[in-house]
Amino acid sequence: MKKLLALLLLSPLAFADVLNSDAAKDLAIKHLDKLTSLQPECVSFYFEGRNETKKKFWFEIRELHNKKCGGDPYTAPIIARVYVTNTKEIFVYNLFCNDYYLIDDYSWDMDCN
Repeated sequence: MKKLLALLLLSPLAFADVLNSDAAKDLAIKHLDKLTSLQPECVSFYFEGRNETKKKFWFEIRELHNKKCGGDPYTAPIIARVYVTNTKEIFVYNLFCNDYYLIDDYSWDMDCN
């Protein structure tokens, strides 16, 4: 009985750090300044999916055009494609390199590996 009680009390702690799509998005927002000069309220996140093990969450980050942010409200240019891992690493897709890179190593004009 004591083992069952301990398991029930400790199990929420074991899963407290599990990444979900909202936590992945929040982490990407914290590092948004590495991708754009736009304020977080002027970008939108489109959830693209996750892998079967829920260890990666993919997003498209797009400009949000409205009265406050400006721009044509009928367009939403893409800023970046990213995925966030359950280890809280953010990877950004580089179109020219056709690969993902850690956000701290990413630049749109970087040399491809």
